[in-house]
Amino acid sequence: MIEVRLILSKAETPQLLEIHAKGHAFRKKGQESLTCGAFSMLLKVFSGLVEQKLNSFAELKAQEPGLFDYILGALPQGMDQWYQGVTDMMLRGMADLERDNPREIKIEVYRR
Repeated sequence: MIEVRLILSKAETPQLLEIHAKGHAFRKKGQESLTCGAFSMLLKVFSGLVEQKLNSFAELKAQEPGLFDYILGALPQGMDQWYQGVTDMMLRGMADLERDNPREIKIEVYRR
């Protein structure tokens, strides 16, 4: 099971402040998990975008397979609209994965 904890801002249109993910999706011996692969790809795309645009304004950690942590620092001026699009894409992608694979991924959302 992939367990995900998302921390969102309390704004009317929430922004992603933190992602904490751990675990692996169910797979049979000798098989790959499509859910795990899809979730990993979402995180890789998100990480690439954040590193490219927010380099020193966010902290990304992926110490080992099955662990991922992201914490947004201060969002640079003029990046709100761009970051809202990234947040919307991530939230939709993760929600779709959880809806379609409830035994393999569990997402808890908190507001701060």
